[in-house]
Amino acid sequence: MDILICYKSQRRPAARHLASVLAGYGYDVAFDYQDIPADGFNRHLEERIATAKAVPVLWCGHSVSSQWVIEQARLAKDAGRLVPVLMESAELPLGFAGLNTHDLSDWDGSGRSALLDGFIEELARLTGKRPQMDYDKLKAYEDTWRDFGALSFSQFSHSAAAPGDTPIETAGAASGKSENTPPKDENDVFKVFDEMFGAGSKGGGAAAAESADIHTVAEITLEEAFSGVEKDLEVSRTRLCSACSGHGILGAGPDCSACSGTGKVTAKQGMFQLQKTCTNCQGSGKTVVNKCATCSGIGTSAPEIRHLRVKIPAGAITGTRIRLAGEGGAIPARLPENGSIVSAQTGDLYIQVQLRSHPYFETRGADVYCNAIAKPSVLKKGGKLMVHDVSGAKIKLNIPKGVEEGKSMRLEGRGMPHLKGGGRGDLYVRLITQS
Repeated sequence: MDILICYKSQRRPAARHLASVLAGYGYDVAFDYQDIPADGFNRHLEERIATAKAVPVLWCGHSVSSQWVIEQARLAKDAGRLVPVLMESAELPLGFAGLNTHDLSDWDGSGRSALLDGFIEELARLTGKRPQMDYDKLKAYEDTWRDFGALSFSQFSHSAAAPGDTPIETAGAASGKSENTPPKDENDVFKVFDEMFGAGSKGGGAAAAESADIHTVAEITLEEAFSGVEKDLEVSRTRLCSACSGHGILGAGPDCSACSGTGKVTAKQGMFQLQKTCTNCQGSGKTVVNKCATCSGIGTSAPEIRHLRVKIPAGAITGTRIRLAGEGGAIPARLPENGSIVSAQTGDLYIQVQLRSHPYFETRGADVYCNAIAKPSVLKKGGKLMVHDVSGAKIKLNIPKGVEEGKSMRLEGRGMPHLKGGGRGDLYVRLITQS
C-alpha cells in the first residue's frame, strides 16, 4: 500500500474523493477501516500505518478535536510518513501546528489543479513512485465532485447524499469489499468506532441513501450565461410539519422503563462503554406518545408548489450547480435499523445550469469557439475580418499573410466571464472559406 488517508468520519466523502483522485495518479490508496479485521483492530491499524509509505491526515474542525485522528497522526509522524492536509481553517492540535501543511481548502476537486502540486510532490517523495496520470479516471472523479454540488474541498462533508456519490471499492484494498459493506458481525469493531467518533451526522449512516435535497435543471441561453440572468422556477416539495417539527408525535406519557427517561442506554463493547439511543422509546425517554393530528403522524406536509426566482450568475455554464439552502424537501425523524434516531431534515435545492445549443458559438469552460468565413484571397494575402463575441461586441480581426484554412486565431479575454470573477476566457476563431 502506498497511501493511507486518515480523517474524521464526517469527512468520509472528501476522503473517498481524494482517494479516487490519487488512484487516478497510479497510487495504491486505502481510506476506510471496514476492511480491517475486527479481531485485533488496533494492532491491525497500527500495522497499516506502519506499512503505508505516506499517511495524509485531513485536518478540519472535527478532526482537530478527535483523539482518534490525533493518535493516528502521531503514529504517522513518529514513522516519518505524516502528510498534513488542511481542509478548512482550523487550529491544529499541539505538536502539529509547526509542520509543513498542505492547504487544500480552496481546491476545486479537479485532479489537475495547481493546488495539488506540492501535495503530490510530497507523496511522490515518500512513496518513491512518480505519479502516472490517468486522465479518463481523473475526469470521472471531477464530474462526481461537481455532481455533489461542492465548490471547494472544505464544503465536501457528510451532510447529504448526492448524485454520483455511489459506493466504490476502497482503492487498493485486497478484500474487494465495497465501502458501504461493513462486516456482518453485529459486534464488529468498526461499529464501535463509528459510534464513538461520530458517524451519525445529517443524512449519514444507514440513512445516507435518503436525502431531503431536491435537484432540478435551469436551461438558459449562452447570452444569458454571459451577462447573468434571473429565472422563475417551480419546485414541488414537502415541508416538515409545523405542529410536530417532523417527529409525527405530540405529547408524552410516563418515563420509559428501559432507559429511565434518559432516551439512552449503555452497552459494553470490549473495553469500551457506549451510549446508544434507546430503541424501546426511540430516544424520546417516554413510553406513550400521541400521534400528531396535523400530519397524521407522517411528520411532513403534503407536497406543495414553491415558486422561486433564482439569480444565475454571469459565467455559469453547463454543469454549474447553484445551491439554495433550506429550499429542498423534508424527511421526518425516523429510526433506522441500527437503532440510532435520525433527526428530521430540511434539505437544500440544487439547480444545475444547462446551456441551450448555440448556432454560432461553442464553449469549453470559459473559452468560446466559433467559425468565421474568410475569402481565400484574404487568407493568402492577409487582411481584416469583422467578427463578434458572445456579448455582440464587434471585433476587427487582423489576419496575417499566408494563413492556412482551418487555423484558429485566439482573442484573449473575449470569451465567457469566469464564474468566480477575474476576467474572461478567450475567444478562438477558426478561419474557413465559403464551400
